[in-house]
Amino acid sequence: IRATQSAGMKVELFSMFGLPQETMEDARATRKFVQAHDVSIVGNSRSQRLSLYFGTQFNSDPEAYGIQPLVTPPPYLSVESNFQTQWMSSEDIDEIAYEWRMAFLEERLGESPLDMLL
Repeated sequence: IRATQSAGMKVELFSMFGLPQETMEDARATRKFVQAHDVSIVGNSRSQRLSLYFGTQFNSDPEAYGIQPLVTPPPYLSVESNFQTQWMSSEDIDEIAYEWRMAFLEERLGESPLDMLL
């Protein structure tokens, strides 16, 4: 990362959250790693939420991975992001998504969007 940045190149890091065995602490550590290495939170570096789609083992057999679907979709739809894991509730996963959005906005605005409202 540092070598790329020192060469004047923009760095993006692809990451996902809501993965099996990932805890809230793990998910937050990923965001802190991105921020600590001065990687701009744009594009792929904003992190992506795991979604369960057709053709994936996570969608075909979610229980084998500690994933608990919150809906039973009709056969022509996927579970997508309507799930929780043994390690993070759906609310935890939503909270991580919110934290990434807030970090993105804070970086763009130069201050916390919540502070701007006060």
